[in-house]
Amino acid sequence: MKPHGPREWGALAHRFDERVCHVLGEERNGRVAAAIRASVHRGDRVADFGCGTGRALPLLAELAKQVDAYDFAPGLLAVAARATASLGNVTCQVADLSDETLMLPIVDAGVCINALLSPRAVLRSKMIGAMSRTVRPGGRLVLVVPSVESVLLGIHRNIEWHLRGGWPDREARAAADLTGVTPAGIRDGVFDRGGVRTKHYLREELVLQLDSFGWSVEAIEKAEYDWSTEFEDPPAWLGEPYPWDWVVRGLRL
Repeated sequence: MKPHGPREWGALAHRFDERVCHVLGEERNGRVAAAIRASVHRGDRVADFGCGTGRALPLLAELAKQVDAYDFAPGLLAVAARATASLGNVTCQVADLSDETLMLPIVDAGVCINALLSPRAVLRSKMIGAMSRTVRPGGRLVLVVPSVESVLLGIHRNIEWHLRGGWPDREARAAADLTGVTPAGIRDGVFDRGGVRTKHYLREELVLQLDSFGWSVEAIEKAEYDWSTEFEDPPAWLGEPYPWDWVVRGLRL
């Protein structure tokens, strides 16, 4: 099954944590946690847009006065609600951010961790619109998304792996793992990740898109992961630069 809608994602709730990268738990350099701590202040009302099973909610609850957790999959949200039942300042609500009529309570800050992934540009635009309507002017956003550049780096390193193994150049390039990489995917930044067509972003693309919705990008950093998240049994020499997601801190104008 290839998850694409709330029913499909909800059906995977019991396997979500093993199938989907736990950004806060797996990042090597703590950039996402640091961005959240820099953006969410005491007394804030904060929204987690696309909270999944709620893996970021304990940190948000520690930092903010009120946490509004949203996801379009009731199955995932039910897991998040159970996991945060003991936290008195977290509420979980089903919400489809692509619904242009959706009006959510205004918040001081928003967090969106690897939820802006639809291969359809129109849906992504609607989701950014919903987040922009919800975060007050002067409010802050932490956005985490997959990187196009990281995918291309992975292909480069895969070729290097073959070359170091003594393969001729032509054979090494022909043998590079291009699973899920197509010409149309490169054009649109959409690659197959674990059977799911997933949007990836260029750094400059993020700046341009957020600017078009009234956001000023204050910082873009890399949340780095071990190469084991990309390759099975990577060699010991395969180190920096590591694969990464983009971590964006934005200010609502």
